[in-house]
Amino acid sequence: MYEAMIHEMLYGEKEASRITDTFIQTFEPGCKIGPDRHPSMEVICVIDGTSYMLIHGQMVRINKGECFILFPDIEHSFLLNDRQTCTLVNVHFIPPAQSFFAQNLRGMGKEMRLFYEMKTHKRQYLKLSDNAVIRNISERIISESSRRKKSSEILTKLYLCELQIQLADILEDESGVFQKNLNSYLAEALLYIHLHYAEGIHLYQVAEAVSISPRHLSRLFREHFQVSVQGYINTLRLERAKKLLETTALSITEISQRLQFGNSQYFSSAFKKQEGISPGEYRNFVRISNNPAE
Repeated sequence: MYEAMIHEMLYGEKEASRITDTFIQTFEPGCKIGPDRHPSMEVICVIDGTSYMLIHGQMVRINKGECFILFPDIEHSFLLNDRQTCTLVNVHFIPPAQSFFAQNLRGMGKEMRLFYEMKTHKRQYLKLSDNAVIRNISERIISESSRRKKSSEILTKLYLCELQIQLADILEDESGVFQKNLNSYLAEALLYIHLHYAEGIHLYQVAEAVSISPRHLSRLFREHFQVSVQGYINTLRLERAKKLLETTALSITEISQRLQFGNSQYFSSAFKKQEGISPGEYRNFVRISNNPAE
């Protein structure tokens, strides 16, 4: 399958992937771009600072060293807060045409099937905690695409193939969290957590619910997710808190109580640690971003 993609990119015309835009740029505090929608896949690697992507009312924070992949035809806005600049590497490319996937579907491996799912809008974005590999390829694409040599044109196409292969591998790994043949205790624990995370559950309750020792469950979580059980639960609660801040008029105290954070001070501290701003600042940021005339 990869051979077909590379051949099409080097020798084909209408069905091949192609670069549509590239840049390395520093954006100033308070910058807002969008809302926008485009047919290209967008790869953003943050070199310095923090940026935000607003997608269907959801604010996604992208920190230094992280990578954000936005899938085609998703409406989005790019935002910065009023306190810092942000420097990023950006590559836009058009994925292979739908007809290319249709012709090669029988020979597709599981990795390239994910690109087929992307074309059918089963995903909106993916955020990676480490952008080193993707950033390196993106910078090579930008460097070669700025040169006016025949060899640079070929290298750019090959680097784009490399980028897509790396993204396909990452997407396959990321998508398999609930599909992998997990330890049965861990699978049960994940289901229990996702059903009860807003109820103030903790490690001992989860362990008791799936009939496993807290110590063993902690070890399983560390091995598979590189995070503690409580850290996993808190992340789910904070993501839910963001949605409540974005879509309701509930006070900070009410959200804290609803999600069993104990008190609003602890909630605010945990929220700021994860998002870089307080719950109140986050709500104002989203409101202003959605209503720029205010």
